[in-house]
Amino acid sequence: MRMMGIITVNNSDMTAYDWIEHHRGMQKLTAAFTKNEQFAALNDQQAIITFEIEEADLPKMEEHVQRPESIAFDTKAQIVVQSFTCELLD
Repeated sequence: MRMMGIITVNNSDMTAYDWIEHHRGMQKLTAAFTKNEQFAALNDQQAIITFEIEEADLPKMEEHVQRPESIAFDTKAQIVVQSFTCELLD
């Protein structure tokens, strides 16, 4: 399945580029269960990410976002994530 997320950084001292830098460092932890990942800044405070993941691997992603370093960054940056499941249109 293809997932998409809009990440909003609400800490005015940080930007979407800070999230991108953090995410690049964390990719080594998600590469085993995600594929075809793409991400980019939409503006100074928002980024978008999209990737493919097998439904059976969703618990691995949940474990990833609960890692202490993920929680620490998300708390500092005051992250809000809107996530969506995308389906192929015919």
